[in-house]
Amino acid sequence: MPVQTSESERIAALEAELAEARARAEKAERALAEGGVGSFGVRAERLLRLAEAEAREMRGAAAADVAAMIARAQADAEAHRHEVEQQLIERSTAMDRQARDRQAAFTAREQEMNAQLESRRAEGERLRTAALSEAERIRRDAQSDAARMRDAAEVEGAALREAATTETDRLGVIQQRAREQLARLDRTLGEALATL
Repeated sequence: MPVQTSESERIAALEAELAEARARAEKAERALAEGGVGSFGVRAERLLRLAEAEAREMRGAAAADVAAMIARAQADAEAHRHEVEQQLIERSTAMDRQARDRQAAFTAREQEMNAQLESRRAEGERLRTAALSEAERIRRDAQSDAARMRDAAEVEGAALREAATTETDRLGVIQQRAREQLARLDRTLGEALATL
């Protein structure tokens, strides 16, 4: 925005100079007309035309400068938008990788718990064949342990699933915010360009 103000001031100054040159030329022409010297009026008219041509050139140069500044601002904004998009993609990829790692850890833990459960069941069966009374007690204990382990596994599984869902929801919110920021940036650029 400071660039636009500077260019406006520059154009205003050029127009003021042109008006002043016109006023001087008209004054000189009036003075010469009153003094009876007509050739100086022709020179003053020529000077006025030269001043107008110079003012046109300066306006054109100022307009070219403004166009170049707008082009640079657009290029900078596009580069910044691309950089923000890349950062968001990288963050989203990292979050996806973390979610996959957590899911893999949960699956491995579940398999380990299942293996432990199967091992304990086999042990209970072996003990039952050795002695009926001892086997009955061990079977009850093993079933109780298995129920607790299943409950714990379900609780842990539910917690891990909830964490994964929360993480996925958070990623969605981050992506939505990124889209909103990009939309705001586009609107801001559009307004800035419209103002320019």
